Amino acid sequence: MEQNSNSKKSIGKMLLPYLLFFFLSLTCLFRLSYLFLTGNWEELTVDEILFHVFAPMGGANGHLVQLFITTALIPSILLWLLLSLFYFFFYQKKETLVSKKEENIIKHLEKNTIPLAEENRIGSEESPEFPQRKLSVFSKIKNSFLPKIRESFLPKMKKAFLPLCAFASLFLVGVTIAEAWEGISLGAFLSSQFQSSNFIEEHYVDPKSLDLKFPEKKRNLIYIYMESTELTFMDKEHGGAFPENLLPELMALGEEGEDFAGEGEKRNGGISLPGSTWTMGAIFGESTGLPLKISIEQNAMDSQKHFFPSVTALGDILQEEGYTQKFLLGSVGYFGGRKLFMEDHGNVAMEDFSYWKRKGKFPRNYWVNWGFEDEKLFLYAKEELENLDKAGKPFNLTLLTVDTHFPNGYVCRLCKREHPKNQYADVYQCTSRQVSEFVRWVQQQPFYENTTIVISGDHPTMDHDFCNDVEKSYQRKVYTAYLNAVPNVKEQKYREYSTFDAFPTTLAAMGIEIPGDRLGLGSNLFSKTPTLLEDYGLKYVKKELEKRSDFMISLGQIDKESAFIKKEEKKKEKEEKKKKEAEQSKKIKETQKK
Repeated sequence: MEQNSNSKKSIGKMLLPYLLFFFLSLTCLFRLSYLFLTGNWEELTVDEILFHVFAPMGGANGHLVQLFITTALIPSILLWLLLSLFYFFFYQKKETLVSKKEENIIKHLEKNTIPLAEENRIGSEESPEFPQRKLSVFSKIKNSFLPKIRESFLPKMKKAFLPLCAFASLFLVGVTIAEAWEGISLGAFLSSQFQSSNFIEEHYVDPKSLDLKFPEKKRNLIYIYMESTELTFMDKEHGGAFPENLLPELMALGEEGEDFAGEGEKRNGGISLPGSTWTMGAIFGESTGLPLKISIEQNAMDSQKHFFPSVTALGDILQEEGYTQKFLLGSVGYFGGRKLFMEDHGNVAMEDFSYWKRKGKFPRNYWVNWGFEDEKLFLYAKEELENLDKAGKPFNLTLLTVDTHFPNGYVCRLCKREHPKNQYADVYQCTSRQVSEFVRWVQQQPFYENTTIVISGDHPTMDHDFCNDVEKSYQRKVYTAYLNAVPNVKEQKYREYSTFDAFPTTLAAMGIEIPGDRLGLGSNLFSKTPTLLEDYGLKYVKKELEKRSDFMISLGQIDKESAFIKKEEKKKEKEEKKKKEAEQSKKIKETQKK
């Protein structure tokens, strides 16, 4: 029994350094992952990171995945391997070799004992049989210093190696947390988890509690979410922060429609509040008037069968009124839970990269950027609009562009290379032209008379350095424009608003009467009802939204049991898929042999 326990202890002692190296590699991965995120994303939040960690990630941009693997994952794995190999060959293996060598020397000495007088005489001047060799300068230095290094430095280094590894691990964790405290507002996030707020609950207006009145002839809706498009990219004269206007066509559309800028040439847009600073958060916010907030312990979006089922969204309202609804995008639909949300709120048909691939619109091996480029998206959208018009029912067609996704965007064949050192600028100019061309085409169609168009940036760009020269005092806002809206704003007045206000404003633009002019956390901008930002100020609203909301947690209805079941189902599906693939490969091999 003692031998077994001793052997277990020795095995544990032997494995301990390798576990320490593994922990060090994990902390290295933690550090490199943080640098990867902050080096590529601008103004990241913990909410956003946590959501994407627990949301479906299939269809992510290949370049970003590859960049993470090469800059974070592979170096961390290599570190563990190198440390393990170094320790094995220079510590454990050396110890075993030395011990064996010592045993052999002892055995040899026992057999061939040399008298002490003889031993002292060997190699001396008095011994003619063993003449002394003349040593070189290098050999003398080697003989004088190496023994001292072996005797003093190496044992100390040997003792200090493992503690140094442990210290390095703790140091990396500490430095990363310290940087993240302010860099991604980790401190504010953690403190907010212990501070609950009733702000959302107190100001939330549930659409179910209101009697929304639709016009006799229901209007169509075309809603365009523009990836990472903000007013910032216009020139200063028109409300932007750049010396050159990169969005001239979009600026013209804003002037033609309504963006609640009041009088003057400067354009206006919505502010992305906490819980709406990434694509899915933005879609959720503009569709429900709510921030996408999920607590850490409840976050299981990758395994849910429903997406905030108790919340009434724009799609739910239009579905009840008999609208045909479609969501077109060039990327994979289920990324970030988009497909689940659209299907769960209005039974919106998802026509994504996979859908158009099945339709044979492009080769099976075709893949650029996040799927396919926006040129194709607008082409397919025109086809869908013609079909929807023929059907004779009111429709809601939602588009999500992707060419302007960071880093640097995607240069399609329509893009002009006017900025040799700034690809992203060329892509934004190209997108501005494409969106404008699409809108002009819609305006020429017979159904436009009864159609409202909403164009909105989903969130400010996440690119790390594109807005480096923008002053910190400048308030970044997403591009916003309402075209062919029913209400006419009699008094041209500047409004301070967020993307949450898009929810009731879109319905009002379609001629729908909203009692009280408020839905979700949003206000109808065509009315005189003040927004939350106008009532409380941006700083206060942001602070309250960052806090924990038990009300939002209850609305989420995250089912942990169903999450566990779904995960188990996924495992079984993978196992069955592997079995089928193995069986198929067996059959192929057998046929080849025959």
